[in-house]
Amino acid sequence: MSTTSYQIEDGFVSTSAGSSVLKATLDVDVLDESASDTSTASLVPTPQHKLRAAHSELSSRLFPRTERFCSGAEAVLRVASHVSANVFEYPLLPTADGAQTQEIKRKARARVVSLEIRPGAADAVRGALAVGASSAALIPSQTLPMFLPSLFQLAQNAAASAPAVFHVACEAIRRDMAVASSYEPLYALQHSGALLLNSASPQECHDLAVVAHVAAQRLRKLLIHFYDGARVAREMAKVETLTEESLETLAALHSTAQIGDVVEQVQKVMDDLFHVLQHQYRVYEYFGAEDAEFVVVVVGEAAAALKQAAAYEQMLGTKVGVVQVRLLLPWSHRMFAQALPTTIKRVVALENVAPSALTFQRGLLTQNLQVFFQSTYWQPVVEAAPVVVTGVYGGVFRNSTFSVGMGRAVLRHLATASSRRAFVVAKSEKLYDAALVNATSESSQATKFDVVYGESLELEGSAAYTKQFLFYGFDDVESDTARAGTETNKLFESTVDLLNKNPATRVNAVVTHSAGEEAAERPVSTLELAV
Repeated sequence: MSTTSYQIEDGFVSTSAGSSVLKATLDVDVLDESASDTSTASLVPTPQHKLRAAHSELSSRLFPRTERFCSGAEAVLRVASHVSANVFEYPLLPTADGAQTQEIKRKARARVVSLEIRPGAADAVRGALAVGASSAALIPSQTLPMFLPSLFQLAQNAAASAPAVFHVACEAIRRDMAVASSYEPLYALQHSGALLLNSASPQECHDLAVVAHVAAQRLRKLLIHFYDGARVAREMAKVETLTEESLETLAALHSTAQIGDVVEQVQKVMDDLFHVLQHQYRVYEYFGAEDAEFVVVVVGEAAAALKQAAAYEQMLGTKVGVVQVRLLLPWSHRMFAQALPTTIKRVVALENVAPSALTFQRGLLTQNLQVFFQSTYWQPVVEAAPVVVTGVYGGVFRNSTFSVGMGRAVLRHLATASSRRAFVVAKSEKLYDAALVNATSESSQATKFDVVYGESLELEGSAAYTKQFLFYGFDDVESDTARAGTETNKLFESTVDLLNKNPATRVNAVVTHSAGEEAAERPVSTLELAV
C-alpha cells in the first residue's frame, strides 16, 4: 500500500492510499467546458467513472477567497509575497509603487527586496536558495540575458535546492517607447530544463502563480511563470484572490518530491488545487467542435478571444477549435493527443512574437506541433498529416488588445486559405501600417508574411453591453524618472475607483505610456477602460 507524506510546519503526517481520507472525492465534471471558461466550476452530479480523488490535506481545509480589483502583476506579487520566504524584484525602471503595491509589500509574509538589474543580479536568488529559503523573483523579459547563466544552473540543480519560481513579464519596447508584448526572450530557455507556465489573464496570473509555487515545491523543478507584460500584467480587473491566511496555510503545506512524467505531475497539481482555486485548469485545454477540421493552438492572452470567435464560427457551421497551451515546456505528446480531435486538416500555431524572431528558426509552439504530427502519438482519421501554419500576433505589431474579430480572421484564414506561408494578424490596416513605422527592423521580414485583418469581422452586438473609454494624460518630464507620470497615474486610479464602486459592474483598465509624436514636448499616458 503506497503512502504519501506531507510536511505541515515542522512535522510530517502520513496517510495511506487506502485510507478514508484519500477516498474523498469531488463531484465535479472535469470534462465540463463551463468549468474551464468561468471562474467557478460547474458542480453537477457526475458519473462514477469521472470522479476525481481530491488531495487529502487540501480538501480537508478551507481556503477563503475575496474579490479584489488589481492588475495581473499585483496578483502575482500578492501570491509570491505570502507563499515564498523571499521575493526579489528587478524593476526595469525606478518607478514609484502604487498604493495597492505598497499595501501588499507592507502585509507580506516574505522579505521583499528590490534589486538593480546588472550582470550577476540573480546571485541574490541563488544565495537564498543555497541556505534553504524558498524564493520568488519578478523580472521583466528584457533582463533574461543577464539571468541566463544562473537560470541554467538553478534548473540543473533544482532537485537539491529550495523551491524557486521566476515570474517573467514578457515585454518588447517599440521605437516610440511604447511597451508591446513578445514571448521571444523565452526561446533562450528551451534547453535549460525549466518549466514554462503561461497565464493569459489577470485571474490566471493569480491562480497559476499558486500552481507554479506548489509545483515547484512538489516537483523540485525550476518554474518560469510568464505572462504578457504589456496587457495582462498592467490590466486592472476584478480578480478572485485567496486571502492572506489562505496563502499562508497553503505555504505551510509541503508535499514530498514526486517522480514521473513532469507534465502529468503539473496536471495533477492543477487537479489537486481545484478545491483551493475553484477552477479546473488543464495544461492543454481544448474548446470547439469534436470533429473540428481547423484548429488554432495558442499560448497567451489571445486564447479568450479565440474561444469566443470559435463559438461564433461554430454557430455558422464551421468545424473549428482552439487549444490553449498553458505549459509550453516540457511538452507531452501523449497528453496533447488526448486534447485534440483526430479529424484535423490544418493547424495554426499562433505565436506571440515579432516576425524577426522566426528568421532563423521556427517558434517553440510550431516546433512542438511539427514534431507531434510526425510522431506515433498522432492517430488521425486520414493518413495525411495536418498542415501546420505559423501565425504571429505579438511583438512590435501588437498595439491593441487581441479582439474577437482578429480571432475570426485567423479561423477564416485557416479554413479558406491554401497558403502555407506564415501570417501576421492585425486589428486593422491602419494600425498595422503604424506598427511598421515603429519597427524599421521588422519591415523587411513583414513582406514575407501574409496579413489578415480583423476589423471587418468584429461582432456587431458585442459592444451592446460594454462601454469603452479612452483617457489621455501628459506626464511631467521636469520631475525625476521615479516620479514621471505619478500625478497622471493617480488621476487614472481615481477615475477607475469611481467607475468600480458599483459591485455589479465589471471594469477592465489598462494604462500605457509612450513618447508620443516626435514633435510632442511631453510623453503621453493612456488609460483604456471597458465597463
